Amino acid sequence: MSPLAEGSGYAVETVLDEKVARDLIPELKRAGAEGIIEYSLTKVVL
Repeated sequence: MSPLAEGSGYAVETVLDEKVARDLIPELKRAGAEGIIEYSLTKVVL
């Protein structure tokens, strides 16, 4: 069972520049982040 299912973790959603994600994702993994999902954003409706 994942830590999120046990109530001991966090889910975070964010939008950031592709260049930032390229550097940030390896840092997050080194810090213990799991289940990272990256996808292209094609439309923003405000």
